[in-house]
Amino acid sequence: MENVSSVSRHFVLLGLVEMEDLRYLYCILSLFLYIFILLLSLGIVLVVLTEESLHEPMYIFICNLTFNGMLGSSSFFPKLIIDLLASSHQISHVGCFLQVLALMIYVFFEIFSFTLMAYDRYLAVCDPLRYATKMTNAKAVRLILGFFAFSFFSVLVGVILSARLSYCGTQIKNIFCENLSLIVLSCGDSSVNSLYGISVTVILLVFTLLIIAYSYINIFMVCLEISKEACEKAIHTVVTHFLGFSIFLVGGLFIFVRFRLGNNNLPLFAQILLSVTFIVFPPLFNPLIYGIRTKALRGRGQLSRKSMENASSVSRHFVLLGLVEMEDLRYLYCILSLFLYIFILLLSLGIVLVVLTEESLHEPMYIFICNLTFNGMLGSSSFFPKLIVDLLASSHQISHVGCFLQVLGMVTYAFFELSSFTLMAYDRYLAVCDPLRYATKMTNFGIM
Repeated sequence: MENVSSVSRHFVLLGLVEMEDLRYLYCILSLFLYIFILLLSLGIVLVVLTEESLHEPMYIFICNLTFNGMLGSSSFFPKLIIDLLASSHQISHVGCFLQVLALMIYVFFEIFSFTLMAYDRYLAVCDPLRYATKMTNAKAVRLILGFFAFSFFSVLVGVILSARLSYCGTQIKNIFCENLSLIVLSCGDSSVNSLYGISVTVILLVFTLLIIAYSYINIFMVCLEISKEACEKAIHTVVTHFLGFSIFLVGGLFIFVRFRLGNNNLPLFAQILLSVTFIVFPPLFNPLIYGIRTKALRGRGQLSRKSMENASSVSRHFVLLGLVEMEDLRYLYCILSLFLYIFILLLSLGIVLVVLTEESLHEPMYIFICNLTFNGMLGSSSFFPKLIVDLLASSHQISHVGCFLQVLGMVTYAFFELSSFTLMAYDRYLAVCDPLRYATKMTNFGIM
């Protein structure tokens, strides 16, 4: 086993082997979960981005939280679905490190997102007169970008430390890659990894949990002194945040229980269940919690008949008459659009993941193909999500800002698509007409 693993460039995900007998059932369940998470999250993100009345710090933080959940689930579900369909149980070392990087960034940034939301509500409730100056939209965006940068570089260092290790095993007892499992498989000195991981985790948890606890305790203290109506409003908002944070903590608790009991004392299926809750539950429930309990997010985007009739030059929205025309059969169009979008995403993600994770495909021709499919995925994402949400909500309007953003997204896609085909033609020209100098004229670094 050790001789094989020492030269192997792949890890084996034993969780996928465990799921083999019912892989089609798990594939369907994963697909529906992923679609559900994407639709819920995209719905909230699009509403916050396109509705100017929601361009406030609180809604920006909610938008950021749901978007992070969408990215986190996208680091897990697409590969799982493709592996189940292809009956594949392996992942390359590069692919494994990339998945660890993406999932750990999601976890770190999720904690920071809840911390920012707690601090935002603390300022709004405990210092309302200076809230508008202390927490502006620009400051909220800067905080989000700053904490994301910290999450990225903190995790990146840990992944680089893991990548330098030599591995004497190939079997990961899970359905995705995780840093702790990699350290268990290593046969070199991993004391630096352990020290760095523990230090960063302790600093992160102490910093974030202290701020969250301080914020919520002060909010409850202030609620005892203000009017009943203001208190109920503040408590409603805090309880909404606390519900989301509790789901995240439960997922973290399950991870702790899994490693505390040890790999040998826990059945593999139980280990899988305990691990995936951390990735599945927060992205699934956060959009539901905030969509249902946040009044401003409920029913947004619905256009009354009166506003359609009186739409004029002073309106801050455009009316999409094509959606009015589709109203009678909107559920049919919604289902067709949803399946088309899913089909495009799965095909595109499949090609992108294969090219990224297979080192033998790290050549200009395949990089151009990967780029083309990724651009198509972005282009369809500029159109289908809003169309699906509008059909579901029976909405026929789009704000000026939302319209300009959609135009930007779709025109960028069109221009870059044309450029991609041009690059692919030039690449094939060099490969066929000048094969001896192709390797020097068209390098991976040069095409980037």
